[in-house]
Amino acid sequence: MSLKNKGDMKKVFVILSILFVILIIYFAYSSKNCCIKNSTTNDSIQKPDYSACKSLKDSLKVMLIQNKDQSKELMIEDDNNSRFVLYLNKLNNKKVAVIAFTDTCLIIFQNLNNEWVQIDSVPFNSYASKFEITDLNGDNKDDLIVYGFANMHGERLPYVFITDKNNVLHYRSDIHLYNIKYDKTKKLIMSYYQGGAYSINCKEYYYWQGDSLKLLKGVEQNLSTGESSIFITFYKLKDGKRFDYKKMKDNKGAIYDTVFWTDEY
Repeated sequence: MSLKNKGDMKKVFVILSILFVILIIYFAYSSKNCCIKNSTTNDSIQKPDYSACKSLKDSLKVMLIQNKDQSKELMIEDDNNSRFVLYLNKLNNKKVAVIAFTDTCLIIFQNLNNEWVQIDSVPFNSYASKFEITDLNGDNKDDLIVYGFANMHGERLPYVFITDKNNVLHYRSDIHLYNIKYDKTKKLIMSYYQGGAYSINCKEYYYWQGDSLKLLKGVEQNLSTGESSIFITFYKLKDGKRFDYKKMKDNKGAIYDTVFWTDEY
């Protein structure tokens, strides 16, 4: 091999090394949407164009009327070009329906006095892939979660609707916590984000203060440096900002997997 060819090979190696570093930074950065920033990840959601889905909404509302006696969960997807998902179920002994217009808006209906009433419409920058009815604040009233399409790590961003004392749903634009779940024993909200290789994972506990969620504590696992040097960081809120109070090495993630709870719930 000539010196010139060796020089070319060296240049190629340098370029590939730079590209590899860029990929690591990208994957690590993309996972930063987890953890404490989750509660305010609504910045990218655009104002919906309601006029674009008005006629379709009217025709779908007819489907709601036709299915007013539906007692079981029903999910209808647009087979043509994924324009919408129609979801019906019972919530707190009342019928609830969601029309999820892809990359446009969520329209929420509740059957009040045997009539479908639109109670909310919010921006929705995704495709509805999952719906969940569960109690999120321990008031023994079911709440509604609409999940968007899974991201590159398989995690779905939740759109949360909380039931008030009159059994009416209200959208909570301040709550976007991945894998959100209420622990009835501890009376705390659990949330976690599980990324891929060279990413940052986290687990968090939140508590309700009146009608607001406050971070109690969290732990972050940094995989960006490889398995041989995994570190975890414990944090909480201090003066309204994240405060890291403990950092330790975690061989192969053994500690992180059992902090707060096991790695799955």
